[in-house]
Amino acid sequence: MSTTPLRLGLIGAGPRGIDHIKGALHTGLYRFIAAADLAPERLAKLYEAAKPEHAYDDYKKMLAAHRGQLDVVHLCTQPTLRTPAIRAAAEAGVKALVVEKPMALDYAEAQALERISREAGMLLVVNHQKRGMKEWLALKEAVSSGKLGKVTMLRATCYSNLLGQGTHMFDMAWHILGEPEPKWIVGGCEDRLSLPETHPAPRNALALVEFDGGARGIFCMSEDCPVYPHATNPYVYYNLDVIGTEGRAEVVINMHYRRWDREGRLAEAFPVKWGGENQLNAQATLSSDVARALREPGFKHPQRGESALVSFGLIEAVCRAAQRGTVVTWPIEPAENALAAWSRRKPQAEKKEPAHV
Repeated sequence: MSTTPLRLGLIGAGPRGIDHIKGALHTGLYRFIAAADLAPERLAKLYEAAKPEHAYDDYKKMLAAHRGQLDVVHLCTQPTLRTPAIRAAAEAGVKALVVEKPMALDYAEAQALERISREAGMLLVVNHQKRGMKEWLALKEAVSSGKLGKVTMLRATCYSNLLGQGTHMFDMAWHILGEPEPKWIVGGCEDRLSLPETHPAPRNALALVEFDGGARGIFCMSEDCPVYPHATNPYVYYNLDVIGTEGRAEVVINMHYRRWDREGRLAEAFPVKWGGENQLNAQATLSSDVARALREPGFKHPQRGESALVSFGLIEAVCRAAQRGTVVTWPIEPAENALAAWSRRKPQAEKKEPAHV
């Protein structure tokens, strides 16, 4: 296996872009060749964290200047810029593109981006980096090892809408269950969009999903979701509770991981903090897997485009169920594109901040 550092590029040098790059460089597997951003102040912030060899005010200039010379590019712009950037990266000979979530603004676009990448021979990875954080690894292990017995139910709640944190929520739940095929979905959505307009989706959404194997999940993705005491940032109102025949385990972001046995005795617990080394290591794991996928033909990246289409498809299915008022069965048909119909509605004028209790 080659040990030559992979050549790395970045489109979008905001806070998420900086996190992506810090994680990639933390692996020691990459050389940071180029970055592009429209805003000089964001490039200046990037230089404080990591120094690209070249910087550009336009991603097209960057891709043209380094055509055939970038192995991996991270796309960390707002989701309003996806299709043209992914097409341009594929045409420039980029081998792998890591896209910040959400992968698209509607289901048709998500399908098209996966197809564009696949036909170009470019690995598409969607950045659901939470999978690599220690609390989620512990929850995944509790399920896969059989400590919880047969999983029958999970309950998930998060602040923000379907495209904000909902994409993480569906991805995490599906992954922790072992990636079973969904069977059916029923859902409801509020007839208002939430702000910002860069992530247009219903302000509040609820869903019930049955997966192959019998586990059922209850999901709440909402700007009016339950509030955690002592939490100062609404983006950490995020938890996943998994219940099985032999016990129960939960993660509450920025608070703890806990597991109980079937008699309700606490069997395992540790506190967790959002960010810092935990976040850095999770992002680094995703980038290590990108390098491995490029160097080992038989290795499939866990968050590759075809996998991400499942969790994005669940978002689409919730919107279809809400529109129809009926159960939606899996696999879903490609044509309807209900999320896009929701996103064309006018956003609310003001954002209501959740009240602390």
